[in-house]
Amino acid sequence: MNGRSYHLLGIASDAFVKIFEINIKEVQKDLPAIDVIKEMQLSYEPCMRLSWNIMGTYLSASEKKKIRIWRCVSRGVWTVL
Repeated sequence: MNGRSYHLLGIASDAFVKIFEINIKEVQKDLPAIDVIKEMQLSYEPCMRLSWNIMGTYLSASEKKKIRIWRCVSRGVWTVL
């Protein structure tokens, strides 16, 4: 968990990649708080696969003939490389 009080979840579709933050400490009725912290637009090709690095600071998305990599600059701020 790297000393964080939250987990990151990446979900891809045909048009976008969304990064969700799941807060473990902000529990309401035994359910964690889930927020969308970033939505990144893709090209017209569907995303085939998402992959995180071990620390959760880089996220890569593979499309048909392209790979995109995003880096977490600070909490909730992502930039494309």
